[in-house]
Amino acid sequence: IVTLLSKWKAIGGLYGPFVDGVSNIKVDGRGLHVELGYLGESNRELKEVAGFLATSKMRQMVVNLPRAVPKRMIYEEVSKFLTVPGAPDILAENYAQFRKYMCWVLTCFQNCEQLDRVDPALLKTIRANSTQFWFMRHQDTASLAMLGDPIGLPAIARQDICRYPLPEHQRGERKATYFTLFSKETG
Repeated sequence: IVTLLSKWKAIGGLYGPFVDGVSNIKVDGRGLHVELGYLGESNRELKEVAGFLATSKMRQMVVNLPRAVPKRMIYEEVSKFLTVPGAPDILAENYAQFRKYMCWVLTCFQNCEQLDRVDPALLKTIRANSTQFWFMRHQDTASLAMLGDPIGLPAIARQDICRYPLPEHQRGERKATYFTLFSKETG
């Protein structure tokens, strides 16, 4: 065990300064942004520990802040986050529990094919605890059906989503095209 833990010591350990001893990283401000992408795929062990520590700290912050204070937790590129051990359970808990802490949980997928790798039980939890679904331009009608069928996305909205202009084809300073579906509990 001593050999396994030696790389995690603050003095002389490869990763020690990251997890052992005093930190100079402040996590008590108005916002906290954790970017695990900078760790790269080659350092999986450090990425797993960083993912665990970051989500544990964020959860602690959400639970400890007054419930009346609005909070937001955004998982961009959630498919990457889901590769961290325990991440599906963390995400499911956030969706199932954080509403009572006035915390809005948002997950972002770059394309629908990433959803094929997500556990169907997790997708059901996300859908059951979501009342807003945002859609950007999407041209694969089969993937749009996979997303839209369970939440009741109207056919006319699907047609519009497939025809949205890309931001690079829009004029002016403000460029955006998206559709928001507000739904009741979708269980």
